[in-house]
Amino acid sequence: MTSPDSWDLAQHRTDAATCMEASILLRGRRLTVVTAERATLALAQLLNAVSLALAADGRSVPPPVRRAALRVADQLQRTRSVSSGGVDADHDRLSAERRRGGLSLTRTRPVPYTSSIKLGRMG
Repeated sequence: MTSPDSWDLAQHRTDAATCMEASILLRGRRLTVVTAERATLALAQLLNAVSLALAADGRSVPPPVRRAALRVADQLQRTRSVSSGGVDADHDRLSAERRRGGLSLTRTRPVPYTSSIKLGRMG
């Protein structure tokens, strides 16, 4: 029978192998539209998990994971800026300040607010 420590070690190795395999698959082939949509959703969930961990305790996220997540986030933001026809200077400035630790990870832009939202009415 295996001890809990050896089971944890085996699980960590399995998790690492699964992540490495997925990384190799993403690098080695073009994705279909459906696969790309699923990968995008999974990536969004991963970035959300990292952002929540960073917000709770930045030290809990290992530096290589933090750097990788920030590289992905920066790339996605640059892609969005290019596809929208220009660079959103305020957003880029706020993102850079967040990375330097100058701003919190909470919402930095106002949320559209109307009385119908306030009162819970539709339409």
